[in-house]
Amino acid sequence: MSALEQPITKREKILQATLELVQEQGLNELTTAKIARRSATAETIIYRHFSGKQEILIELLQRVGNDFQKTAEAIFAEDISPTEKLSKMSAGHLSFIKKTKGISRILFSEQIHLAPPADPLKIAARAIAADYRNCVKQIICDGKATGDFDTELDAETASRSFMGLHYLLMHEWSLDSFTWDLQELNTSIADYFIKAWKAK
Repeated sequence: MSALEQPITKREKILQATLELVQEQGLNELTTAKIARRSATAETIIYRHFSGKQEILIELLQRVGNDFQKTAEAIFAEDISPTEKLSKMSAGHLSFIKKTKGISRILFSEQIHLAPPADPLKIAARAIAADYRNCVKQIICDGKATGDFDTELDAETASRSFMGLHYLLMHEWSLDSFTWDLQELNTSIADYFIKAWKAK
């Protein structure tokens, strides 16, 4: 069997099953018994790989963070304008969320929002938001330096606005049971901010 044909590991099956269940039923209905059934594995096997469902969710969010960092690094490595980078950042975000719908359910779950600040799942969710905001803020600062964006634009406020609209769309999309194409909005969203921030 070639490297490309390697079977999916039990750990990967558990993670994928969890994401599917969260997408379909939400976080409150998630149990290790359901994960075991969906992943076609014994519940005891789950506990060989994870301490419980919280650790599974944390790994899912950490993987999101790692994937985002790789996307951001690739975008920053390109010899393109800050406006093009902003558009690609938006497209990459929406494309990833479209492929992993369960992540929206996790990020907007009551479990995360009501958790204490030191909760590991909350920390993982906040890290994703902070990394995303900082990347957008860097693009804005670069755009101000190149003259693409207004020099008086506040990068902190602007980056939070950009990220906030994307999160609001994710939330609305999740409320609508993912029935419309989230990614179709990318061009109009990016253009809206680029025009609003354009140098006078």
